[in-house]
Amino acid sequence: MFGTGDDKHFVLWIDDDPLVLSTAKRLFRNHNIELITIDNPLGVMDVLAKHNFSVVIADQRMPEKTGIQLLEEIKASFPLITRILLTGFLDHQTIEESVNKANVFRFITKPWNDEELISDINQAVQHHLALVQQDYLRIQVREQNKQLTVLNERLEEIVFERTKSLSESKKEVELRNSQIKNLIFFIQELNKAESIEELLIFFKKEYQSKFNITTLYLLYYSENHKFVLQYFQKNELIEREIDTPVKTRIDIQYGQKEDQEFLARLMGRPVANIIAFPLFKFESENRFTPVIFLEHDLSPTDFTALLDFLTERLQVISLSVDRSLAHRKLRFESQQWEKTFDSMENPIAIIDIDFNILRMNRSFDFFSKVLSVEEQNLIRWSARSGQLQKSNIKKANKIFEVYTYPVKFSGDQHPTNFVNYYVDISEKRELYGKMIQNEKMVALGLLAGNIAHELNNPLTGIRSVSQVLIHEHGKVKKLVEDLQEIDKAALRCQNIISDLLQFSSADEKAEAKPVGLNEIVMKTLPLLKTALRYHNTKTILYQKNILVRIKPHLLQQVIFNLINNACQAMKEPGTVTIRTALKNGTATFSVQDTGPGIDPTIHERIFEAFYTTKPEGEGTGIGLSVCQSIIEKYGGKIAIESVPGKGATFIVMLPVETR
Repeated sequence: MFGTGDDKHFVLWIDDDPLVLSTAKRLFRNHNIELITIDNPLGVMDVLAKHNFSVVIADQRMPEKTGIQLLEEIKASFPLITRILLTGFLDHQTIEESVNKANVFRFITKPWNDEELISDINQAVQHHLALVQQDYLRIQVREQNKQLTVLNERLEEIVFERTKSLSESKKEVELRNSQIKNLIFFIQELNKAESIEELLIFFKKEYQSKFNITTLYLLYYSENHKFVLQYFQKNELIEREIDTPVKTRIDIQYGQKEDQEFLARLMGRPVANIIAFPLFKFESENRFTPVIFLEHDLSPTDFTALLDFLTERLQVISLSVDRSLAHRKLRFESQQWEKTFDSMENPIAIIDIDFNILRMNRSFDFFSKVLSVEEQNLIRWSARSGQLQKSNIKKANKIFEVYTYPVKFSGDQHPTNFVNYYVDISEKRELYGKMIQNEKMVALGLLAGNIAHELNNPLTGIRSVSQVLIHEHGKVKKLVEDLQEIDKAALRCQNIISDLLQFSSADEKAEAKPVGLNEIVMKTLPLLKTALRYHNTKTILYQKNILVRIKPHLLQQVIFNLINNACQAMKEPGTVTIRTALKNGTATFSVQDTGPGIDPTIHERIFEAFYTTKPEGEGTGIGLSVCQSIIEKYGGKIAIESVPGKGATFIVMLPVETR
């Protein structure tokens, strides 16, 4: 040993950089950590074989072998030592290899933070102590189960031997046989008890039939690191947590004033005579030995009989309580993991190589239990590469970013299980689409502003000159008609520029107001002359102006997108029919084309953000999604009517504004 103090914990640090080792030495000289340093990994196993270490820290980049290789060797020979990897760069591959191969407890990156390093080392020491205690508990439970098995197997032999030794007295033999049978029954019934509560209830029934016991108490240290006292109160089993520390008892004690005062403080009443007997002992003084207290008012004769009764059953009771506490701890840890996963807002599932869902958290319950083709492909790619895979998929009408992590158990050459982690990015994608649309509108506004700036002045000049020439040559009819056409054409250009400016530079802060549906349609059509130039246009407007409450520029954006989409859908010259109508108090605007129509299988996806049937580079898949969002925001709906090969009709329905 490098030290003899019980409060010292030994840590081995392997690094080929002397400066790192000297820095670490200085850092831990005032702590209860005995830091041993080695600059060559080749001699590590000899040092570990001679001494007792709690933690090993290994640098990843060393000339003789990597830190992961070294920690993997240490894991194989010294599994209870906590392993930490020191690295200057932490990537997915390093994390995966270190966890799968060496079961690394922590990662320390260079340069480290001194406080975080000290905290990590202390946590690693506690983790080592927990592993040692768990290992000891497993050994004890295994040995005690063996003893219990041997005891059960030898019961008939015990009965026979004791019966033979008492053959001289038939009465004594019968009495002894009865005691042994009772003991056998006691053992068998205790074996059936799966919980501490069932065990205590049976034990109470057993002693109540023989002795005048006032109250039974069981004191133990629970899985959530609290002292727990269980006792019966009017046939009801009560469980209480105790905040104050409790000392460990080693031997059976009775008539101790300290025990009476301890229970009297907890119960808030006087307590009669107490007998306390510990159930089993731990080698480590840091672990608390469960204790049963029996409050009684017995005569000396009955008290002696009670001691015999308890002594005869103490080993069986101890083994049963030990087993029940171990099962309780396992259940607690299992529930802890389950609640940890269930508390995660994002869905997560454990899946095997055959795509069966083994475990899942509550957030995953909203999904189908059958994996989609995309999810199965992620698992296949992860199985082949042995690495993390990720992709975006649609699930439960939302867009998720899915991370598939391979899990390889000890001895497996390839991953056999996979963890799928789902992050909802629907809102993020929608915001991204709106950002693209806003950037397009900003660019369009900038373009419209430049056009207005560059064209309005010459157009104004053209109109001024044409009007002057009309005034000067008013008697030449043919010339005046030509000049009037020039003036009208220039005016149309100015109106188009004005409509374009209004469309692209609308005030987002402006409130919705009643606007005429026909008026917005007529303002938008001049902006689409280029898109409509190869097609026949039919405009059928309702005879009266229909008012709807909406921001004008948003309605204009919807109309623009629907007409532009209709033009793009027709690869050959066709007909675009634009209608406004009033039906049952609902204003409708429809755009009908004579294109190839829309496949019925994609009707539900046509308004999905980023979904497009256009070739890459010709569409973003956000136009119809934005249209639907705008219309639904103002209480309306947008629908599709389509027959493959006969075109498609998009219908916008909005509530009529009554003034």
